[in-house]
Amino acid sequence: MPYDLYTSPGHLVRRVQQIANAIFTEEVADKELTPPQFALLVALHRSPGADQISLSREVGIDRSTVADVVGRLRARGLVSRARDVRDARRNTVRLTSQGTTLVETLAPAVLNAQERLLTPLDDAERAELLRLLTKVVIAHDARFEELVPGGAGPERLSEG
Repeated sequence: MPYDLYTSPGHLVRRVQQIANAIFTEEVADKELTPPQFALLVALHRSPGADQISLSREVGIDRSTVADVVGRLRARGLVSRARDVRDARRNTVRLTSQGTTLVETLAPAVLNAQERLLTPLDDAERAELLRLLTKVVIAHDARFEELVPGGAGPERLSEG
């Protein structure tokens, strides 16, 4: 067969994602929290009162899934949702004090999970992996570059 599963970038990225999710679950004390939910909480910590469409773009989750995730986080008392005062067609989302506390409390565990994921790589390999992953994402989603703090322009991508 001409297709080799074990050299397929898609397959390897999916496997790394599975491993990352498993490590996240092991490290994070809140077993009900998923990586996409944590990403949404972090985005709200960074951009309080963001609308759901902006959140969708920032975390790379489709709009209907963002609405579902926001609903789950609301049910847990981690976020609040309200109609945008400037545009009643949009919903804005904010962390509650409980949500803020959770993000700040779990951040060290999530950083530890990321460290565990990258343990097999030395510092230069980590930088190169992140540079290459960022380059692939930007090639397929140009808006991503606008979201990266400090930018992810060609000069930054060539560092390493």
